Amino acid sequence: MATMWNGIEIPKKSDGTALFWSVLTVEDGRETTDGRWFHGKLRHWIEASPEGLSHVQKMAENSQFKAVYFSQGLYWKPGKIAGKAGIACLPWVWVDLDCHNHVEGWSSMSFDEQASLICGEAMGAGLPLPSQIISSGRGAYAIWKLINPLWNVSRKKSGRKPASVIEALNGQIQRRLAHIGADARCVEFGRILRVPGSKNWGAYGAIVQTIWDSSLTYSVGDLKASVLPWSREQVLAHKKAKRTPPQARKRRGAPVVDLAAEREKRVAGFTQRKHAHRIIEDLRTLAQIRWAGEVPEGWRDVFGHLATAAVARYHKNPATLLDEVQRYTSDFLDDPDLEEHNSTSRKLLEQGRAYAYSIRTMRQLLKVTASESVRLFALSTETEKAARQAKAKRMKRGLKDRDKWLAENNASKSKPWEALGISRATYYRQIKVHEASHSNKKRA
Repeated sequence: MATMWNGIEIPKKSDGTALFWSVLTVEDGRETTDGRWFHGKLRHWIEASPEGLSHVQKMAENSQFKAVYFSQGLYWKPGKIAGKAGIACLPWVWVDLDCHNHVEGWSSMSFDEQASLICGEAMGAGLPLPSQIISSGRGAYAIWKLINPLWNVSRKKSGRKPASVIEALNGQIQRRLAHIGADARCVEFGRILRVPGSKNWGAYGAIVQTIWDSSLTYSVGDLKASVLPWSREQVLAHKKAKRTPPQARKRRGAPVVDLAAEREKRVAGFTQRKHAHRIIEDLRTLAQIRWAGEVPEGWRDVFGHLATAAVARYHKNPATLLDEVQRYTSDFLDDPDLEEHNSTSRKLLEQGRAYAYSIRTMRQLLKVTASESVRLFALSTETEKAARQAKAKRMKRGLKDRDKWLAENNASKSKPWEALGISRATYYRQIKVHEASHSNKKRA
C-alpha cells in the first residue's frame, strides 16, 4: 500500500490510474539566457505515486529552493491553473496557524509545548484532536485525517461539489482558532502548504516537520457533527427555503419591479446604486481589456465578490442578492460557484451589514495596471478623476481639449519658420522682439 508522508494511503482513480499533486517551488529570481527576468516561482505537476512522492521529497531537500509547497487536494490531471475546479479528492481537513504573530513566547517554546498549546486550544474550542501538527518553521498547521478521502464529484442536478463541505469545515475551525493566528486565507480547498522535509528560509532554514501525531482519523460525518454549528435538519430547511421562489415570481406574466431601485435611478447626485453600477461597469471594462469580455477561472471569485459587495450596498434583500448580481454581470462573468464564493456576503446582509471596500483595496485585489486605470471610472485614481473633472469643466466653458489645442497650435509640428525661410531660433527671437515693442498686443 503506497502512503503519503503522513501515513494516508495515496488515492487513485476508479480505473487505477494516478492523480496529481500541484507543487509550487520558490527560488531566487534571476535573469535567463534570453535576457528575461524569471521571478523564481514555478508550478510542477507531480504524479501521486511512490515515485512522485520521492520526487517531491528530493525537491524539498534541494537547497536551490527557498520554499516548496504542495496542494492539499489531489487533481484529476495537470492543468494550466492550479485552482479548485480540477481537484479530484481531499484526504484531510486543515488549518494554517500563524502562532508566531499571536502567541506570546511562541518562538521560545519546544515542539512539545507548541503541540500541547494547539491541542489545548482546539479542545477548548470544542474541536476534535488534530491527527497531526506540523511545524512550518515559524508557525504551524494542523490536519484532521479522513478515514476515506472525500471525492469531489457532484451527483446532484445543482452541480454543487462535495469539496465545499471541506471548505466549510476549514472555515469553522479557523474561526474557533482565530485567537491563536488561524489564517482565514487558507480555508479554501485549493490552498497549498509547505512540504514536510523542506526548509523555511524565512525562518533561517528551519525544517518543516511533524511535531505531533495522534494517529486519529475521522469520517466527514463525525467532523460535520462536531465542527459545523448547524444540524442536518437546519441545512436541509435552509436549502429548501432557498429553492422556494418569492410569491411575486409564482404569478406567471407578472413582472417583478424593484420600486426602490427605480426611484433611486431618478435621484440627483451620488447614490449607492449608481456607485455600485459604475464599479460593475469598470469590472466589465477590465474583462474586455484583459480577456475579450469573459472573466476566466482564477479571477471569477474576485470579480464576483466585488460585484456582490457593490450590489449589497443598495440591494437589502439577502434572498435575491445573487439574482441581482447575475442580472448585471452575466454578460462577462459566468461563475458556477458564485453562491459558494459569496455566502458570507449574504450572511452579513441578513445582519444588516455588508463589505465596504475602498477604491484602493479594490484596485489592489484586481491588480489594476496604469494602462488599464485610465480607461476606468469609479476604480480610477484620485489624480485621474481630478483630471477628468477639470477636462469636463473646460469643455463646459467652451474651451478646447488640450490635445486638440496642441494639435492646432503646436508650432513645433507646423514649423512656421520653414514657410518664412528662416531658422527656428530666428523665428522665436523675432517673436520676442515683437512682443517687447508691442506689449499690449497679442502674439502675431
